[in-house]
Amino acid sequence: VQERRQTRKLLKTIGLVNIRQNTLFRILEEIRQNQRAYFINATRSHLKPLSMRTLARQLGLAPSTISRAVALRSVALPWGEEIPLGKLLSSRHDVLAAILEEMLQASKKNKISDRELAQKIKAAFGFSVARRTINEVRRQIEKKD
Repeated sequence: VQERRQTRKLLKTIGLVNIRQNTLFRILEEIRQNQRAYFINATRSHLKPLSMRTLARQLGLAPSTISRAVALRSVALPWGEEIPLGKLLSSRHDVLAAILEEMLQASKKNKISDRELAQKIKAAFGFSVARRTINEVRRQIEKKD
């Protein structure tokens, strides 16, 4: 009788580990599909906005499940760098900051207006950004430098 209980308990534990592993694999696969351009080009400006909430919705899971699954985990990128898994789940603001930083570095000599930057981002990356938002992020980048 004692042996049966221990066997059931062990099987239940193994089942829970399998569920966790399956969840993590599903999360990784969804991130791989969403961030494909980043993995190919290896530049932060190719990251797409992908929040935990969006990822949870796509996988039919709770955002807290995603949060616990990616916490304290890292992933090795194709070019050898290792980063926390959460870095691949970036907000729209983070992605915009990376894009702007790259664009501003490329055009240091020529001052580009916020409106022109918004148009370039819309053409190159396919998402609209308000001029005011670009101005705010630009100021944050300039403070950092």
